Amino acid sequence: MNFPKLSQAHRLYIVIAISFSFFAAEISIGFYTHSLALIADAFHYLNDLVGFVIALIAVLVSQRGDAPKEFSFGWQRARLLGAFFNGVFLAALGLSVFLQSVERFVSIQRVERPMLVLIVGAVGLGLNLISAVFLHGKVTRWCGGQVGYLN
Repeated sequence: MNFPKLSQAHRLYIVIAISFSFFAAEISIGFYTHSLALIADAFHYLNDLVGFVIALIAVLVSQRGDAPKEFSFGWQRARLLGAFFNGVFLAALGLSVFLQSVERFVSIQRVERPMLVLIVGAVGLGLNLISAVFLHGKVTRWCGGQVGYLN
């Protein structure tokens, strides 16, 4: 599956719009159904969203041509800093989900409408796969019919 020639920045803009829309839907349904799984996944989606925004900023900054002479690599290090900040945010998210899960273990809450939770989770998985294919560009098949990504 080959996509039209879109720049990395344009692809990130589209994935950011998809991720924000699904984050809003998933967090709403997570609170409605009292599902810690959906709430945690929504905040994981938020982490992805922040990562995409940081990546977009890093791509835009790294494309600047007006780097001072002291920056021997130009603005290319912006991508490395973006990945670092995304990792720090993900660690904080993991700690938060762990603490909430301990709290839920102590005082158990019933999940309402489990089928809705399953459907939203499946849609989230589908959107993650679509975003991955869209960001990485090409999908190929090799022997056995398995699908892989080409960078």
